[in-house]
Amino acid sequence: MIQIIHDGIGHNLTVIRSLLFLSRKEIEEITAGTSLNTSEIIEYLNQAAGIAGDGLKEIRENICNQNRGEMYCLVTQKITSLTENIRGIDIEVIIQGNDDEKYMYLSDVLYENLREAVTNTLKYGNADKMDVIVRFGDTELDMFIFDNGNGCSDIHYGNGLKGMRERTSAAGGTIQFISAQQERFRIIIKLPLNV
Repeated sequence: MIQIIHDGIGHNLTVIRSLLFLSRKEIEEITAGTSLNTSEIIEYLNQAAGIAGDGLKEIRENICNQNRGEMYCLVTQKITSLTENIRGIDIEVIIQGNDDEKYMYLSDVLYENLREAVTNTLKYGNADKMDVIVRFGDTELDMFIFDNGNGCSDIHYGNGLKGMRERTSAAGGTIQFISAQQERFRIIIKLPLNV
């Protein structure tokens, strides 16, 4: 429960921070003598307010769902719901194979891991693009996440990466974090199916 709240709040605050940064950048252009684009600033602030509201709703739902079984949905639905609302980075999702109900119990694992990956990329990666490949197999569900950021020579395993590892392990899967200085950050998640 604490990890779910940490990941959700951390992600939402990071996205809000990015939107506020974009708004500040627009305002700074005013002082530099360029024209003001108030519609973009208003849009960024509206998105930040919406994400803050969604974050509060998510916290309430997670607390309520703690006492009753969580409802699952298709993996592609969960991933699309996340990636469509991200600003500050372009995310391309590639689906290989066919999503169906047999993968639904893994949707939260992939959703939470992808959300944490986006949060970390926005906070540390200095990237503007992320590629996500989801591969639906007969015995395994895989997710590959790549960004075009700076990378790092030493991967720090804080709460976010530890949470990703714990979630993946609890589902019987494996996760790899791969990077080097001046290279993109890569994440490989492999989850076996309970068939």
